[in-house]
Amino acid sequence: MNTILTTLLLLLLLHTAHRAASTLVTHLRRRRLRRLAGVAPVPHYGSRLTLGIPHTLALIAADRSHRLPQFFAATFTRLGNTWAYAGPQRTCTMTIDPRLVHAVLGARFGDFGVGGFRAAAFAPLLGRGIFCVDGARWEESRALLRPLFKRGAELERLETHVQRLLRRVWAAPRGEAGRVEVEVGEMLLRFTMDAATEWLFGVSEDSLLEAADADVDTFRAAFPYAQDVVTLRAVVGPWMAWLLTGRGHKKFLRACKVCHDKVDGYVDIALERIAAQKHERESEDGDGDGRRGRYNFVDELVKVTQDREVLREQALGILFAARDSTALLLGWTLYELARHPSVFLKARSQVLNLLGSGATARPPRHADLQTLPYLRQILYEVLRLYPPVPLNGRTALRDVVLPCGGGPAGDAPILVCEGDALQYSVFSMHRRKDLYGEDAEAFRPERWGETGMGRGSGGGGYLPFNAGPRVCLGQRKALEEATYVLARLLQEVRGVGTVPGKGHAEGEDMEFKVTLTMSLVGGVWVALEKA
Repeated sequence: MNTILTTLLLLLLLHTAHRAASTLVTHLRRRRLRRLAGVAPVPHYGSRLTLGIPHTLALIAADRSHRLPQFFAATFTRLGNTWAYAGPQRTCTMTIDPRLVHAVLGARFGDFGVGGFRAAAFAPLLGRGIFCVDGARWEESRALLRPLFKRGAELERLETHVQRLLRRVWAAPRGEAGRVEVEVGEMLLRFTMDAATEWLFGVSEDSLLEAADADVDTFRAAFPYAQDVVTLRAVVGPWMAWLLTGRGHKKFLRACKVCHDKVDGYVDIALERIAAQKHERESEDGDGDGRRGRYNFVDELVKVTQDREVLREQALGILFAARDSTALLLGWTLYELARHPSVFLKARSQVLNLLGSGATARPPRHADLQTLPYLRQILYEVLRLYPPVPLNGRTALRDVVLPCGGGPAGDAPILVCEGDALQYSVFSMHRRKDLYGEDAEAFRPERWGETGMGRGSGGGGYLPFNAGPRVCLGQRKALEEATYVLARLLQEVRGVGTVPGKGHAEGEDMEFKVTLTMSLVGGVWVALEKA
């Protein structure tokens, strides 16, 4: 017995000594690296000895008061464009310096990844989909999905859902001025869910229709709840999120299962359809005409893999991106148009001049989408002020020296140690006055027609769809769909305004609900006059 205890104690001491030696060697190596590279420090949020607890508490308080973007903006104003805080598990460097962001997303892409922290946070909902993996697995996912996004938006199919959206809008109650008063945010989420599920699976969710079954309602409630918890896990870590949610963790896991079961059902339908088509071709001895239904994502994906779990994980990730991003882009656009009537009238005039009005009106075709420049300027400006993913980041896969961010002027190199994070606030970067002018906080689409402006403007500080090898695969499709829907709304709507007493009032500090995306607390209420 004594021999066993002695052996265990010796092993423990050896392990402790090894860890201590490794820590010392790493410390000395990093100190030498800092000296040779001329690394300079960045400001810290609070003391390093507090393990990031004040920062975490401030984050939670800001989130609960629905002012998380404002919290980050104020902190950047106070500490500078790059600062850091030391958390219980890792140090996180925060930045709105485009040079740093592009170094991480581009030139030093191989040195950074989403890391185990994000993977652990997202895994219960998104599994090993493209948003949660690095290295070879990410390359496989990217190669698997890239060919499926070569096609643009399918406008004829989209029009069916636009008609359903319009019917639901015009069925809403009318206000004193005779205009329809409606919260469009939820309707747009249903619209993009219906359009996305039809494109992904060949079967629409049909949530815009009046007769929605209980399973749809369960999924509609489960999906945003799961997103909320995933976001909390990504911000404060899975263990802290578990402590904060308490018994809600079981509810989170149930919500994830509802989402998985729903998507598995769509995947099974697709697999059965592919099997039936294969059987039909074989029974025709190869003499069939090869006809098939309209394009859908999963049917194309099963040509490459029939792994049910892979199909579910990739489809669920794409569904998340397709549903929320496009719906929020359109919702924020209507929010701003309701507050800027001159922009609305200018955009509507351009649409009617091209596509006609009344009995002579026609829906836009693909070629038309490229000849509506003011609509694109509006969408670019909305994406600047309200980026789909307001906060993003990467984890260092090894010790990395980045070219700037340190020192009083932010021009000296900084060191991001292996396992630590570099996060960037797209929301705050898009509102930097030194990049976009003194009116950077204002909604002014015309800035995108000015000399020197473009989607690579702002000193490279325009990242609504990210950048580098992980740039959003669906950005072309998203912009085409948003342009189409906006054009159709401008054809059908004569006037737009705010709804007194509902939603965000002029002059009030905006309240944001930040999950993986960003929406307006209270919804987007608008008053619409039918053309």
